[in-house]
Amino acid sequence: MVNIGSFRNAVFFLCYLFFNPRLGVLALKGLYLPVYIQFEWLKNYNVATVIDVGASSGKVTHVLHSIFPNAKIYSFEPIRSESDKIRRSENVTVENVALSNKSGAATFYQSHYSPTSSLLIPLQKIHTEKITVQTITLDSYFKNIKLEEPVLLKIDTQGTEKLILKGGENLLKRVSIIHIETSFASLYKNQSLFKEVYELLVKAGFEYSGSDNEAQIYPVFGPSQTTNSIFFKE
Repeated sequence: MVNIGSFRNAVFFLCYLFFNPRLGVLALKGLYLPVYIQFEWLKNYNVATVIDVGASSGKVTHVLHSIFPNAKIYSFEPIRSESDKIRRSENVTVENVALSNKSGAATFYQSHYSPTSSLLIPLQKIHTEKITVQTITLDSYFKNIKLEEPVLLKIDTQGTEKLILKGGENLLKRVSIIHIETSFASLYKNQSLFKEVYELLVKAGFEYSGSDNEAQIYPVFGPSQTTNSIFFKE
């Protein structure tokens, strides 16, 4: 049975491409167009450093490297088969670790659909494989690394966003823009929700500026349980 919402989204996507032929050139370069469109607005900011936490196969890393070719990018992805897909270069450093609020070893629940993998136990019955991964904190990793500013921090880690922020309290003092996945309903055990992330970041001196859902190339038919929230340093 055809999913009507997905079909309509595909139609909107094709129409968007028709009226924006320049995107075809980017596609030929290997960029994932929905992600490019999602982050294109950042061109207005002269980002010098990108920290991509939960980089998966590198779609966001590759897009941000295209938008900011001179920026230094640090990508973190605990699943080896995914991190190996990220194109490394002089400006792109890839670390095969998970970010958390402490350093050590942890159980990671790897899903067949890798973007839904997490350090947290999924509440829905989906097939996962338990693997052991190394964890570090943002503060420990960047303690002795000089970062050119402005710094963009992107986090998409399926419910552990607050843990990562808690492990990066010192780093946050050097960050100007945060692009972070936030949830309004729990999909994982002990997952942090939007309110918790919002309160932590406001206390750290950031201002909530909305979400990037409005920048998507197609509408979402129905309420969303997650969104990508944008925060700027006040």
